[in-house]
Amino acid sequence: MGSFGKKLKREREMRAIALEEIARHTKISTRMLEAIEEDRFDLLPGGIFSRAFVLHYARYLGLDEEQAGAEFDLAVGTPGAVSIEAVAAQRESLARQVAAGQGPAAWPARRRLLLIAGLSAALVLSVVALRELWQPWLPLYRSPAVAPPPQLPAPLSPRALGASPAATAAAPAQEPSGAPAAPPAASPAQAPASGQPSPPAPPRLQLQIDTLDSSRVEVIADGRTVFRGTMRKGQMRRASAESRMEVRAGNAGAVVLTLNGETQPPLGRMGEPKTAVFTREDLKQP
Repeated sequence: MGSFGKKLKREREMRAIALEEIARHTKISTRMLEAIEEDRFDLLPGGIFSRAFVLHYARYLGLDEEQAGAEFDLAVGTPGAVSIEAVAAQRESLARQVAAGQGPAAWPARRRLLLIAGLSAALVLSVVALRELWQPWLPLYRSPAVAPPPQLPAPLSPRALGASPAATAAAPAQEPSGAPAAPPAASPAQAPASGQPSPPAPPRLQLQIDTLDSSRVEVIADGRTVFRGTMRKGQMRRASAESRMEVRAGNAGAVVLTLNGETQPPLGRMGEPKTAVFTREDLKQP
């Protein structure tokens, strides 16, 4: 029973992660984390909250959450599922108690009211606790706000440019009635400019994201979030940007980035959250 907490502690120490760092990212106090590592499950809130703490701990370390949950259930002696035979036996026992004048049906009315009030209060407290537990994760699942398109300026009228309507209308009438006017000669400075090719457009940032293990990933291209979610082991995703690309990974050691065909250095270690920013200066010149 003591091996479950020691295993989590060993995995954390192998990754050189402090308890304060896990507490800061999971919103779980260091006292609760120390109780998990010391197998002091009696100090945890109990019920679904204890299991949720263990799952958040394992997720931050980059471990398999389902396996960690199953090992925790085994450590605390909680069965993973209730068998049909056990439910049927419990129902038959309750029926025999009611038939014998025992059980909930024979309780006084006041005790039944107190039981209902207690269950209602427990339900309300559970809902509030769950909301506080998941509150730090809600911003990751919200879609980013879309900025409105920029407003184009209205075209300027001749009056705004400083010319009166009469002068504008009379301008074509000033052409002399004699010989046709010769076309204006091109200046020497402008002649060679027409033959020069326009400079090539700067290359776009082409990013490929591969995962060696599960990781939370967020991709921001030119200030706009194009992906936010969990990438499983072996998945691949591509994104492009004009001038700036930002990648946030919850498990840096499991993410491999390739920028315009060039594989980038590792972001960090397994289980370590990291952020990488790429611009056109990061591209290799031909």
